[in-house]
Amino acid sequence: GSQPCAIVLDDETVARVRGSGTLEPLCYWSSDTQLIINLNIDTEILPGDTVRLRPNAIKPKLFTGTCPDPLCAQGEAVIDPDNPCEQCLQPQVALSGPNQISACPLETLRLDASASVGGGVKPLEVIWRVDPARSDFADDINARLRLLDADTPILEVGNLLGTSYVFLVQAKNFLGLTSEVVELAVTRSGGADPTLAIDGTFSAVARPAQATQLLGIATLAECWPPGDRAKINFAWSHQGTWDTETGEEVEGAGALALGVADKSTLLVPAFSLVSGRTYRLRLDAEMAVDPTAKTFAEAELVVIAQALQVVIAGGDRTISVTSDVVVDASASYDPNTPATALGPDLIDANLTFQWTVNRAAN
Repeated sequence: GSQPCAIVLDDETVARVRGSGTLEPLCYWSSDTQLIINLNIDTEILPGDTVRLRPNAIKPKLFTGTCPDPLCAQGEAVIDPDNPCEQCLQPQVALSGPNQISACPLETLRLDASASVGGGVKPLEVIWRVDPARSDFADDINARLRLLDADTPILEVGNLLGTSYVFLVQAKNFLGLTSEVVELAVTRSGGADPTLAIDGTFSAVARPAQATQLLGIATLAECWPPGDRAKINFAWSHQGTWDTETGEEVEGAGALALGVADKSTLLVPAFSLVSGRTYRLRLDAEMAVDPTAKTFAEAELVVIAQALQVVIAGGDRTISVTSDVVVDASASYDPNTPATALGPDLIDANLTFQWTVNRAAN
């Protein structure tokens, strides 16, 4: 189990791990040679710092003597600045926001990266900027973005000059690990178009056996007049289906029936999506009293199969050496296909079985 790190690490190292907190850091051995340090939000240890063992605190497993002794462990190691943690996840940015905003002078663009992951015990540092080669008035916008706090996961920026921008966002954790750069292109329309985004990231994972819900979030243009003329009409459409691995478009059989598709929310029923395929969906929004005030948003569903479920009736058992044995796996099933795929013997018609027998013990 976990014990105080001070048993094996020197005072300076323990102080860096503790940081500004008051709780004593805890460590545990995951193997005979690997020590895991539990970090906390107050820790101040960073890549490039030195971790030192407490002198004469660790001895070989089979050593019967006492420390100090030449066989007792001592020494230090520098945390690799380029690879500080072999088991730590690289940060991943999850960015959502509209691809279009209105031309209203006071319109505010809102981009949300709060669902990004990989920060570890501390909040992610989120770095916002626009691509100078593909954005109008990039120098002005980037100067404003540099003034943001490092832990600003939601960006709200108004008074944008120009009509076209490509926002870039990258996340960095306290260990120095960085995410890939994610980009979102945004344009300003020529009128009072509504702002529209599909909740979540552009590309989302879906499972064949689970219903999938997509939610469109629309807001009126900042300069749209108040009153009863604020109704927005919605329409979902299927833009295409691709083989996820090859990128080739699936014709015909890749069509997707959407059912009720005139609301801001779309529910794709279970078993409507095929594993190994990527579906692109589009949501159009237009003002009911002025169809020229319109916009759209798109999202992709990457469909990943769930593992086959093997069910052996009765589970483990003890039998006599003279008894016949029946091992029945007919209740096994493929969760990616509906129950109507069961054959006449109530066995999943999509499955084939192969048996092997291995000696578990003498």
